[in-house]
Amino acid sequence: GTITDITKRKEAEDNFIKASKKMEAFIQAIPDLMFEVDLQGVIHNYHSSNDDLLIMPPSAFIGKNVVEVLPKQAADVCLSGLEEAYENGFSRGKQYTLYLSNVLQWFELSLVPMKEDDTKEQHFIVISRNITEQKNIENALVKNEERCHGLLTNLEAGIIVHNNEGKIISCNSKASELLGFRIEQLLAN
Repeated sequence: GTITDITKRKEAEDNFIKASKKMEAFIQAIPDLMFEVDLQGVIHNYHSSNDDLLIMPPSAFIGKNVVEVLPKQAADVCLSGLEEAYENGFSRGKQYTLYLSNVLQWFELSLVPMKEDDTKEQHFIVISRNITEQKNIENALVKNEERCHGLLTNLEAGIIVHNNEGKIISCNSKASELLGFRIEQLLAN
């Protein structure tokens, strides 16, 4: 018989298993939805640590095109992101909304091509992040600013707001009237 030293091969296998487990831990830690999608929009695979964010069970969307499983607006955003990632090597920041359990949810996409050999059809990693909380905070800030502006405009008292250097950054029409300057003049000083 022949004896073959397989120590190096065994070390390489062990290192590969360790790297695979490490990568799996990274993926499990990501709270976002991740999909493997081809350029035409067919969903080939997915990962989610929270299936509550899925619009339907995976068995209903694996192998289907995004236009078959998403509302038109969301599918159009996904297809636009795929095209951009194909042309530029990435796409980030495209947003869409979905109703999940009758609650409007906002999502933001990040897409990159998967690096595989040239004989395979081009696939993309599509990460969909739930940004609903961020959008709700942004909307609350806009409403608060509108409310403050309404108060500032409608008060019968002259109001001037200035920064730490004493520069006027806002004022109402009553302040303009009382001081005898146009609002633009007060803001320019």
